[in-house]
Amino acid sequence: MASESSPKSRRGLIVAAAALATGIALRDAGSSPVAAATSAALLIGVSNSPTNATDSTRLFNPSSTALAPRLFRVDNYSSALIAPPPNRNIAIYGSTSGSDITSNKRIGVAGLIDTNGAGIYGAATNDGAGVYGTSPGAVGVYGTATGNGGTGVIGQITDTALRGSSGIAGAAPDGNYAGFFTGTTIVNGDFFVSGAKSAAIKQADGSHRVVYCEESPESWLTDYGKAKLVGGKAEVRIPTDFAALIHSDDYHVFLTPYGDTKGLYVTNQTTTGFTVREMQGGTASLLFSYRITAKRGDIAGTRLARFTMPPAPVAPAMAADPLPKAGPPPAGEKTGA
Repeated sequence: MASESSPKSRRGLIVAAAALATGIALRDAGSSPVAAATSAALLIGVSNSPTNATDSTRLFNPSSTALAPRLFRVDNYSSALIAPPPNRNIAIYGSTSGSDITSNKRIGVAGLIDTNGAGIYGAATNDGAGVYGTSPGAVGVYGTATGNGGTGVIGQITDTALRGSSGIAGAAPDGNYAGFFTGTTIVNGDFFVSGAKSAAIKQADGSHRVVYCEESPESWLTDYGKAKLVGGKAEVRIPTDFAALIHSDDYHVFLTPYGDTKGLYVTNQTTTGFTVREMQGGTASLLFSYRITAKRGDIAGTRLARFTMPPAPVAPAMAADPLPKAGPPPAGEKTGA
């Protein structure tokens, strides 16, 4: 069994090829303890020194000599623990029915890294999945950030030569959701939707009503305002913050008078404003509103640009439950701490 070690000397779990090879070899040799060499990869609960030992098929509570609930096992389909499902191969399998001694959370496989790297790394060739998670009613894959500027889960395409690849993809049949976000959502780039872009507004009775975006064949921006006609004339300046976003050399103005007039019209349009006058030389004084519509200045916004919808990403052909079922522990093995 593993000897006791202080929190400073325990290194946690490092999953490596050396540990896997050692585990398989020791299983075949009777699963006896082995010294942890200084340069060797360790399992859990031991110091990285030649004097401390670990059992390749069990985990121990570092604070005692008793066996802790099993979290990790290298067994290569031992019939005592893992039933080999057809056409599947699993090198490392973690299972637990106990709980973590510090956070009371159950962990099948844990990985920890304190510098640049990966606590757990998965890679796949051909059509496999580097990391695969599934759950019948909870969370298949969970990521969280504990520091400022962190990211719980990130997907990225770094090869600029690739085309049609997706950093993150979600898919779901009718009645389900391909993605669900709570909180502010930012899209830094173009955004394409083949269905409706809608807002669900909550009513006083608790229900929600759907309202839709007004679409346009070109990229238009709109601003609204009010001004007062005095003696049949008003000078209106385009707000400078709005003018900075548009092609201010060509824009539309729509007017709505709040009172009886002979009619209003727009004249003397410049990049900074326009003049509103009453028709037929009228001299009315009244309030009116205006709507300015102009093309967005920072993008081309080609009229009715042709767009080819890319095919949806295809998930790897994984079985609904690719994991083996844990069987009873080997005869004579304890499972309590």
